[in-house]
This record gives sequence, C-alpha cells and structure tokens, in this order.
Amino acid sequence: MKIINHFLDIIHLKDIPEEGLNLVFDEKKVIEDVELVSNIKGETFFEKVREDIILKGEFVTDIHLNCDRCLEDFAFHIDDNFFYTLLHREKKDENEETEPDILYFDGNNINFLDIIHEQIILQIPLKTVCKEDCKGICPGCGKNLNIEECSCDKKDDNIFFEKLINLKK
Repeated sequence: MKIINHFLDIIHLKDIPEEGLNLVFDEKKVIEDVELVSNIKGETFFEKVREDIILKGEFVTDIHLNCDRCLEDFAFHIDDNFFYTLLHREKKDENEETEPDILYFDGNNINFLDIIHEQIILQIPLKTVCKEDCKGICPGCGKNLNIEECSCDKKDDNIFFEKLINLKK
C-alpha cells in the first residue's frame, strides 16, 4: 500500500497502485463557499477494483457558520465518514438513476477536493444554531436575547398576527 502524508486535490489514477493508496492529511485548505476555522484532518483509502475505484474515508474539521436564530458567528464541528464507488463517466447509462454512493469522474483524474467539499456541504444542517438553547433576537428591538434582555412590551397578542386575531372576532 502506498501512503501519502498530505492532502492531494487531484488523484491521478496512475498513482493508485493495485494494493491501494492511503492519504493521511492535516491541512488548511481553501474550499469554495466554505470558510474553514481549522485544518481538515483525516484519512482516506483509494482501492482499485478492476476499472473502478473504491473510496473510504473520514475527516474532521470546523467551519464558520452564522446562527439562524441570533445571527452570531460560530464554529460548527464536522466529523464525517464516507464511502463511494468511483466509476468512469463513460460507464454511466443516461437512463440509469444515480445511486447516492456512486460518483462519476472523467479522464484519468479524480477531484478529491470536490468530494471533500461535497461531504462538508452535506454535513451542514438546514437550520444552523450556535447552541440548542439559543434565544435568538427580539423581533421588536433586534437585541440578541442570549446577551441581554430587551425592554420591549411583552403583551400576549403578537403584532404579526393582529389582523388574523381580529378576523376571529
């Protein structure tokens, strides 16, 4: 087995020996649409099976996100494992549905950075919150309720639904 102790953005098929290629990395990378707070640390294994490549990997990193409730910045921790079968695009049948664990590549190169980028994006939750009990911001004055109390009138009637409430009467 061939071991490389750094991140490779592009994996050339000729560089994957029959016994496999193991990448061990702990590096800061520039990834499109993602702001990394820490290095990407992980290990992946590329194995040739006939003309296909089996990819198994794991990595950890922290990325910068904004809280959907209070709008504050925070670091989001990602700890991910993945498994893919990589096939030449020429093997893809246009009518065949794509399986989630199958990726296609063109030519003699695999864009490993794109695979890691996709894995990071898949780990970001639909609703990002800095902490489970985030109080958010006051809709009246805009103060971050995690930091300070607001002095807004806390009447039971919600001003946003006032017209709907009047319809019930």
